[in-house]
Amino acid sequence: MKKTYFIVIAYIICFQVKAQSVDFFFEEELNTFISQKEGGSPYTFEIISVVYKTIGKKPSTKRLTPFYKKALAFTNKAKADSTRIANLNKEAKLTPAVKKEIADVNNRLRIAQRTLKSVKKYEIVPSEVSIGKSNKYKIRRSVFKPETIFVGPYKKLGAYYVTKSIDGYNERDLISVTEAENYNLTSEYFLFENQFILIENIQTKVVYMVYPDFLEKYAINNLAEQEKYKGKVSLPKKEYAHLYDKKIDSIVIDYNYKKYSRSIKLPSSN
Repeated sequence: MKKTYFIVIAYIICFQVKAQSVDFFFEEELNTFISQKEGGSPYTFEIISVVYKTIGKKPSTKRLTPFYKKALAFTNKAKADSTRIANLNKEAKLTPAVKKEIADVNNRLRIAQRTLKSVKKYEIVPSEVSIGKSNKYKIRRSVFKPETIFVGPYKKLGAYYVTKSIDGYNERDLISVTEAENYNLTSEYFLFENQFILIENIQTKVVYMVYPDFLEKYAINNLAEQEKYKGKVSLPKKEYAHLYDKKIDSIVIDYNYKKYSRSIKLPSSN
């Protein structure tokens, strides 16, 4: 009954945080049995996440006022019309209509020139301050009995290396794999050769660092996708050498059953 109750709660939580992109889901009872099978607790780390602010300032600038731009465009149009009429004059094509247009253009030129002299030409654009935020991660401590800590929904933050104190990098700071590759950092910069995965508890916002295989072994949604569990909605009839193997299969298959029954709207099993 306890197991069924948890799976129901798990699905409720999953749907509540679906918009937050759940990548991994952990269940304490399943974690406990996997730790028994593995012969001990997995190595995981709690991470300090420090938000750094960067402030950039764009200096004030001078630009033409919108009204002056309009007046300038009006003037340029009048000048262009004046040039066109001058060309007609050279070609002896001064019809009465053209003569009337000449008077109109000259009038527009006078108005445009007076306007340009009277309106404000420039305005000052105030300086701008932009604030950027970035996260910097650092190992805080190893996690005691993580099988009891990793419960509920998590999201993936990315793959990281742990740096040594070298060339401006600090001991136990984290650098993303992408950034390390961009800077051509080699293994001499890293405290461990391994790449680690950073995950964040969606509910508590606490960040942890784990080995990639931890996610394959412990996240129930990852386990459910393994070939041995795909399509299975009932426990196979076989003898188990260890109770923890049976418990693991039972929990994962029950998770699959709940997922399957929800997709086709079957009543849940008790």
